[in-house]
Amino acid sequence: MALLRGGRIRTTAISTQSSKPRATAVADFLRPAHTEHAKLARWLAHTAQWGTISAWDAKNQRPVGDGPPNNATGRPFFYMTPMDETTQLFTSYPRCSFTIAEAQLQPHGCGVTDPEDPTCAKITAVGRMRSLADADDADAAAEALFSRHTAMRQWPSDHGFAFFELEVEEVHMLDWYGGMHVIPAGEYYAADLLPPSSTGVKQQQQGQQMQQQEQQRLQRALRGTGSIITH
Repeated sequence: MALLRGGRIRTTAISTQSSKPRATAVADFLRPAHTEHAKLARWLAHTAQWGTISAWDAKNQRPVGDGPPNNATGRPFFYMTPMDETTQLFTSYPRCSFTIAEAQLQPHGCGVTDPEDPTCAKITAVGRMRSLADADDADAAAEALFSRHTAMRQWPSDHGFAFFELEVEEVHMLDWYGGMHVIPAGEYYAADLLPPSSTGVKQQQQGQQMQQQEQQRLQRALRGTGSIITH
C-alpha cells in the first residue's frame, strides 16, 4: 500500500499464504499496548461501528467500516446520501475529521474507566473525503460496510446513496497521560494489525494487566498530590 499525490492510496495484492494467525471476526484483534500508537489507532478504526464526522459547518454520527470483520485495512469507508447536509459540504470543501472513542465500543468499552480518562483511547483522523467512482474502490467499500451494517443493503435506492472514503492524512490520538500523539498517514496505514497466537494472547493479557496497574498507580499518585490529569 502506498500514498499517492492528493492523499490517494494504491493497494497491492498480498498473498494469503502465511504462517501468521488469521482473524475470523473483529474480536480476534486484541487491543494493542498504549505505547503502540499506530497499531492502537488502527485497532480503534477497525473495531468501531460508528463515529462522528466533522465537516466545515456540520457534525453527524455515521456508520463506518474499514473492511470485513476479518480484515483490518485502516481505510474508513462510508455510505452517504446527497440529501445529508454533511455530504453536500464535501462537494465544496472535502476536508474533514472523523472521531472514534474506545468508550463507544461494545460490549464493554473502557469498562469502569471514565470515558474522559486519557487511558480510554480516542482518535481523530484528519483528511479529505472522496467519492468512490472507481469500481474496485466501490466494491471494497461495499464489502467493508455491508458485511458489518447489513441494513444498509435495504436503504432507499432513490436517495442516491454512494460510497465515500476518508483519505487519512494524520491521526490525532490520546491513549495515555501526558498529551496527544500525532500519527502520520504512512505510519498509520503501515501498522500491522494481526490477531496474535495463543502465546501472544497470554503476553498481551499480561501487558494489559501491567498497564492497568500502572494506570492505578498514577491515579493514586495524582490524587495524593492534588495534581490534575493532563488530557
